[in-house]
Formats: sequence, C-alpha cells, structure tokens
Amino acid sequence: MVIVCLVIKYVFVTLLCALNSDFTYATNFNSQRELVGFLQRKGYIKSKIVINVMLGVDRRYFCPTRPYENQPQTIAEGVNISAPFIHGMVLEALTPRLEVEARVLCVGCSSGYLMACISLYFEKYYGSVTGVESKQEVTDLNKKNIRSWIASSDLAKSRRLKVDGHFYYLTYKNKLDEVLEGVYHVIYYNGDDRSFIDVVTQ
Repeated sequence: MVIVCLVIKYVFVTLLCALNSDFTYATNFNSQRELVGFLQRKGYIKSKIVINVMLGVDRRYFCPTRPYENQPQTIAEGVNISAPFIHGMVLEALTPRLEVEARVLCVGCSSGYLMACISLYFEKYYGSVTGVESKQEVTDLNKKNIRSWIASSDLAKSRRLKVDGHFYYLTYKNKLDEVLEGVYHVIYYNGDDRSFIDVVTQ
C-alpha cells in the first residue's frame, strides 16, 4: 500500500494568493453557501465533490467567530482554523487519493473541519480519519467540534457518522508508536517538521 504525505506550507500558499489580483483575502460572507460560491468563482475549488463536501460542513460548528470570513481565525489560545481557501485547496489535492474505504491520517487539523470534510467522502460504515494533535486540549476541542457538527447535520446523520466509528483521535507526544502502527492510504500533515515527515514516510 502506497502512503501519500501531503505537506501544505501556509506562507507559500498565502504568497501565491497574494500574487493573484482577483483574490480578496479577508472577504466576509453571511453563510457557508456564499463562502463556497466565492471559492468556486475564484477557482480555489473546482470539482463537484469538493463543492458538495464544503457545502455539507458548515464552518460555524468549528469556528465560533466570523466563520465565513476567508482568512484564518483564532479558535482557542494558540490554536487557529485555516482560511477556507486553504481547506478548499487541500481537498482538491486530496480528492484523487481518497477512496470509499480510505483510511486517512490528519496531523495538525486543529479545529476538526478538514476531518469532517474528509468523512463525507466515505460511504456508510467504510473509511476512517484519524486526527493527531500535539496537545490534549486541542484534541478535545477537535472532538467537541465534530460531535457538534454531527448532531446538527442531517447529512452527517444520513451517513451514520460517529466519533470512534469514523473518527479517531490521538495525542502525538504520547501516542506516536500507535500512530506509526497504523496503515493509511492518505496522510495529510499540516506542518514543516522534517523529522516527522521522514518517520511517517518510511
């Protein structure tokens, strides 16, 4: 089984967007649908599945303040949720690699938004996404957000998504061996720790 490691550099991606004269970084919208429409018009999301997935996961369950603004937001002390265009670009990059029964490892997803989006690629009972954070309080926040979204989403309920069924959580500092024992079809790593990248790709 081939393991794919995707590393996103925030500064690099942000610089590319700054060079795009049509990009409005801090644009704020009134709903998830308006936000997704903006990302589609600007070309940050293109495929039908990514559009539908992002429509299916409302950021307000993961970002209590200005959830529809197209920029990062602080959701807890030292914890940010990525800008919507970042999530869109990541999903576009991951889409060709995600399968119905894919097992996905997300390292550094903080809010849980990306994990929720990935779960909508799976059919009932198949596929799982494991979130790994460096601090237990971030893991707890991630899990809380996922539970809130599932409880409020008819789509999530129709997929019978559930924590500890499709979503798993580990804390990196204490559970590295457990992480490395898993077999994953896709690995998303939000960071630039070269030593960690070397370990997970061995």
